[in-house]
Amino acid sequence: MAPGLTTPLSIRDVTIAFGANMATRSISFDIASGETLALVGESDSGKSVTALSVLKLLPPTARLAGQILFKGQDLITAPTAELRAVRGNDISMIFQEPMSSLNPVHTIKHQIGEVLAIHRGLRAAAARARTLELLDAVCIPDLASRLTAYPHQLSGGQRQRVMIAMALANEPDLLIADEPTTALDVTVQAQILTLAIAPGHGDAVHHPRSGNRQNHRRSRLRHDRRRNR
Repeated sequence: MAPGLTTPLSIRDVTIAFGANMATRSISFDIASGETLALVGESDSGKSVTALSVLKLLPPTARLAGQILFKGQDLITAPTAELRAVRGNDISMIFQEPMSSLNPVHTIKHQIGEVLAIHRGLRAAAARARTLELLDAVCIPDLASRLTAYPHQLSGGQRQRVMIAMALANEPDLLIADEPTTALDVTVQAQILTLAIAPGHGDAVHHPRSGNRQNHRRSRLRHDRRRNR
């Protein structure tokens, strides 16, 4: 870690298990203010479950042990109300598959507007203006017409851009991206990685409020086939 950087996120000896199967074992890493950390590794090495564990978004069957400290607060033991306050406000997440994360029965305007209303208190004209700003920032074409579009009316790259816009809407202290380029062509992958400010590949954890965006690190996870025996 570079000298002088604060550490908003500190993961200490985190172990995740599903029944008798161990998904991760004693993972530890820090992410400092101004850093981008990429988790890289082979399939089933625990990248996605590690990312999901930060906000306790794992299935009910998962067992989570260790410490996930965000600004000194252990999110593993935090009360539900406090955890809800952190989700979306302080920490946002870009999920791997936008079609399973976006609501198919609501327009893009409604979904981004709902985020802005709940977390930022913006409504009506203010919410619409902010939504247009966010969609423009992620390079969505024909902004006015896209506001009333439904997820199935957008391309895969556009849906992912909408997910990024929603994640950035609250200006979070920490941005987590779970393989945001899965199933996208190479050109779109490059654009999405630039927009998400997540260099490299795999899952990424990024602190967007930074003066130095050149401070990038990678942490490699290894799949141990013995752990499930």
